[in-house]
Amino acid sequence: MSSITNQLSALINVGALVAEGTTEASLDEEFEDTWEWHISSAAFHFGMKDGHFIPTEDAIALQEARTKFDPSPQLFSTNENYAQVIELPLPNFDNSIFKVMSERRTHRSYKDKSITINELSTCLFSGLGITGFYENPNICDLPIKWTPSGGARNPYEAYVYSLNVDGLNEGIFHYSAYENSLGTIPQQKDLPSPALMLGNQDWANNAAAIIILVANFERTMWKYPDCNAYRVVLIEAGHIGQNILLAATQQELVANPTSALNDQLIESLLKITKLTHSAVFAIALGHPDKNKPS
Repeated sequence: MSSITNQLSALINVGALVAEGTTEASLDEEFEDTWEWHISSAAFHFGMKDGHFIPTEDAIALQEARTKFDPSPQLFSTNENYAQVIELPLPNFDNSIFKVMSERRTHRSYKDKSITINELSTCLFSGLGITGFYENPNICDLPIKWTPSGGARNPYEAYVYSLNVDGLNEGIFHYSAYENSLGTIPQQKDLPSPALMLGNQDWANNAAAIIILVANFERTMWKYPDCNAYRVVLIEAGHIGQNILLAATQQELVANPTSALNDQLIESLLKITKLTHSAVFAIALGHPDKNKPS
C-alpha cells in the first residue's frame, strides 16, 4: 500500500494527477468545462506560459558562440534560380502611409518624458477601437474594427500600465473599445517594474506606458471548434500591434513590441482569473532617445 501511495504522490508532484479538492483540481474542472479546442492546442498554450528569459547580453553571447559552429540561416531569399524573373515597380514612397511605415523603427532607449493621454488614446483606438457594428439579429451584432478578425469575433482586450502619462495616474487600467474609456484596476500593493513583467528586459522600465493585449479565447472558440482557430487568434495580435506601432510612429513616439511575458505576474495584476483569458502580446510606448543606442 505504501508503494502505491508513494507512486500516487510522485504523480501528483509532477502534475500528472491532481488531488481532489485542491486548486489544481478546480483548474482541471474549469479546463474541461471551457477549453473547447483539441488537447494539442492546450499543450502548446499552457506549455508556453511563464517561459525562462535570459538577459540581452547573454542572448547575444549565445548567438556569437553558436555562429562559430552553426552560422545563422540566410534571412532573405532571391529568385536567381528561376528561369524567368519579373521586376516589379517600387511603390510611391511619398504616399503618407509609406512615409509612416518607413519611419517605424524599434528603438529601446527612451527619453524621460511623458506622453499625453491623447497620444495613448490614439494608439489604443487605432488597434482596438470599434468603428461600427454589423447587425446579425439571428446571432449577435459583430463589432467592426480597424484590424481584420476571424469571423469578426474580436477576441482581444487591452490593458494599460500607465507610468508617465499626462492626465493619468500611475497604475493598471482596462481599455473599453466600446466606450473608448479606461477603467482603473485597484491594486493591493506596489506595482512591479515593467521589466519584471516583460521577461526581465530592463529597457521597458523607461517606457511611458505599456499596452498589454489579452485574448479571450472563448469568443473565437464559440464559432470555430477547430483548434486551427488558435493560430488565427495569435495572428490577430500582430494585426492590432502593427496598427498601434504605426499610430505611435505617426505621433513621433516609439512603440516596442514583445511577447516575453511573465504570464502569472501579468494576469494577477490584471485580475485575470479565467483559463481561457490570456496575455499574448505587449507594446511599450514612449519618446525615443536617439542619442542613445537602440
